[in-house]
Amino acid sequence: MIRQSFKPGPAAGREDRVIVSATKFVYRRPHSPIHAPLMRDYKRKLRSVKSVSWAMEDFSPDKAWDEGQRRLAEPAAVDSREVTA
Repeated sequence: MIRQSFKPGPAAGREDRVIVSATKFVYRRPHSPIHAPLMRDYKRKLRSVKSVSWAMEDFSPDKAWDEGQRRLAEPAAVDSREVTA
């Protein structure tokens, strides 16, 4: 799993509801952890994509990460599409 660092955007500090989305890409046997070669050949190695969205009243990057992981692990709660090469 790759987790990018959180960078507050223009809405940082707002006190209302925030919409959060998480996407999981599953690849076939990536032979190298190096990002560039994986991206050059991503279509052949991409197996599936799952994506979820939800609203949070009190946004926290750690809570959003945990909730995204939980939601992506539930097949019934995600939009999962098999990718054909």
